[in-house]
Amino acid sequence: MSTELKMFHKGTQQLETERLILRRFTAEDAEDMYKNWANDEEVTKYLRWTPYASVEAVREFLERNIKLYENPNNYFWVIQIKNGECIGTISAQCYDNDYRAEIAYCAGRAFWGKGYITEAVKEVIRFLFEEVGVNRVEAYHSVNNPASGAVMRKAGMKLEGHAKQKYYCRMGFQDCDLYGLTKEDYDKRKRSIENLVVLNTERLTLRPFTQADFQAVHAYASDPENVKYMVWGPNDEKATRNFLLEAEEKWQCDPIMQYEFAVVKKDSGTVIGGCGIYLNRSRSEAMLGWILNRHYWKQGYGTELAKELIRYGFTELNLHRIYATCNTENYGSYRVMENCGMRREAEFKKNRFGRVGDQEIWYSEYHYAILKEEWEN
Repeated sequence: MSTELKMFHKGTQQLETERLILRRFTAEDAEDMYKNWANDEEVTKYLRWTPYASVEAVREFLERNIKLYENPNNYFWVIQIKNGECIGTISAQCYDNDYRAEIAYCAGRAFWGKGYITEAVKEVIRFLFEEVGVNRVEAYHSVNNPASGAVMRKAGMKLEGHAKQKYYCRMGFQDCDLYGLTKEDYDKRKRSIENLVVLNTERLTLRPFTQADFQAVHAYASDPENVKYMVWGPNDEKATRNFLLEAEEKWQCDPIMQYEFAVVKKDSGTVIGGCGIYLNRSRSEAMLGWILNRHYWKQGYGTELAKELIRYGFTELNLHRIYATCNTENYGSYRVMENCGMRREAEFKKNRFGRVGDQEIWYSEYHYAILKEEWEN
């Protein structure tokens, strides 16, 4: 016996995320829309409409569309930064007979690469599945606009196919990549997020990163002294935003191969660093990594988190071997490894070329490791 499906159209409801408000347009938004995206040929390059010539033309467009808000199946939001300006738009076209919705979006160039659109798309997807009752969400993008596809993937959608010359814009006919997400997969992903691993030590909680961690993460990731011996950084804001999005994506893999944790002080709730366990393909061996805000160095936090990662790796992931590497000049890092009972297995002389501080040089590495049988004894 099949269950009767039903959609509950609610119209363009105001939605909120960590940094954004998605709301109905008003005529007063015309100036922001014109200034930030509607007059920009680069923004509209792969869209079906051409840049607007004036604020008044934008206002006329908005006045026509504002009238459509009377329809409960109209979904057309302006994306506004909280306590800030309007930066773009997102819409959903519902097809009731199929219980599906198609999402489209755009944003001003000044706001690209900051994770705003991914944040908005995720919230609209949640609204459509959990409140409207669709069974499937779709989106597509020109193959010449891969950044849009990155948004779809980060929002949890999957590449499903390719369509030749799917639509026409001022750049000509566009071949497109097609993305989709079903309610079944959305629910499965949501359950996996709710069951994410959280580890605890005497003073620390190791938990998955969230977008709300941006300021704390960027504080250490953008600090040249803090990342002196890292193979990445110092980060700009875009790099930190991308890291947080990628860290979230890693928890959605099945099976999980990279466990990326924020390091949080229990007494204050402050994010003081990050750490992770990175498995090999056979899931028998893993590498550890960590970084702490330098204001929390030399307080035993590195050893405390590393010991917990090792415990989790051997007891919960059933690993055979755990290893870690560091620059030979990074005394603090290799002391953590030694404090955890790891053995120095090798010193590789000038085996890696990269940045150390403000120089690009060949540098040497220590390799440390511990076997499960050694840890148990």
